[in-house]
Amino acid sequence: MEDRIQKLLDLYWEGETGLEEEKELQSYFQSKDVKEEHIAFTPLFLHTARQKEIVSPVFDTEEIIRKAGQSSEPKVRTLSTGWIYSVAAIFVVCLTAIYFFQNKTQNTGAPASYVQEIEDPEEAYRITMQALALISGELSKGTEGIQHGLENVHKANIIK
Repeated sequence: MEDRIQKLLDLYWEGETGLEEEKELQSYFQSKDVKEEHIAFTPLFLHTARQKEIVSPVFDTEEIIRKAGQSSEPKVRTLSTGWIYSVAAIFVVCLTAIYFFQNKTQNTGAPASYVQEIEDPEEAYRITMQALALISGELSKGTEGIQHGLENVHKANIIK
């Protein structure tokens, strides 16, 4: 008998037992004659036997279908005033935005032009010199900070 139980357990762990063999294993582990080397497996087989005894509730599908089919009066949905006010507000905001964007583009027209055509060469020379002086002044402001920083580096003797 012990040899038979060991073979059934080996087949069970391999997943090759049938229903009758599993029932035989369950009855063995439910009995009081469990061998010492098989006691560790007892809770597993007792749990399996207890799980088979649990009965799940069966739902009456006919009743569920019947209750689902019983519909009361169809619900009529009406637009509430809140929805109407919301739609009207969105419409007004859109119209206002369109009005302001159209006015803005009509008022600005073409962008201002900074290009001037000068016929007199002396006037062109004078305007060019003013522009170059302005650019030179701005560049000298930027280089003053760099020169000050370089003086500090030379004082620290970091670069030799």
